[in-house]
Amino acid sequence: MKKLLRIIAIAVLGVSLTTGMAAAQSSGDIDGTGTDSANHINFDEDMDVDVDNNNSGNASSSNDQDAESGNAKANGNTTVGDVESGDAENDSDASINFTASNAGSDWSANYGASSNSGSISNTGTGSDNTVTFQNSHNLNVTNNNSANVNTTNNQTANSGSATANGNTTVGNVRTGGASNSSSSHTSVSLNN
Repeated sequence: MKKLLRIIAIAVLGVSLTTGMAAAQSSGDIDGTGTDSANHINFDEDMDVDVDNNNSGNASSSNDQDAESGNAKANGNTTVGDVESGDAENDSDASINFTASNAGSDWSANYGASSNSGSISNTGTGSDNTVTFQNSHNLNVTNNNSANVNTTNNQTANSGSATANGNTTVGNVRTGGASNSSSSHTSVSLNN
């Protein structure tokens, strides 16, 4: 009965150690020892893994635009057609995109547990038989992510002046249109 309990205890220990993360494999077998023998199989495994991921991204975009059309003047004339200044336009399109990925930091799939097996069989009467597994796995993953994006867009559009003074006949007096347009695209992706 005592021998049967030892065999059951070893079998339960073997089953409980099959779960976890596979990395190291160890095995030991003792077979055919004499009466009153002391048979011991000991496994001692220590695994420490430290993973540090430091991602830092800085992006800056600055866009300064000035557009001015000239002035149109018609002064002191008898007959003047149209007096117009030209258009003043600004157009801007900016895009910032950066990606940082630490795909290799998925240690949960690669950092493994042990696969140990131990067997003591056919020992003599009164033998002292033990199988001991000691597995220690420590995994530390540190992720530090920093992203800084600055986008500055300054636009000025001035149409010039159109003046007609002291004329007998004047057509149209117009200033051109002033227009600003800006588009900014920013995308930041940090994956660990």
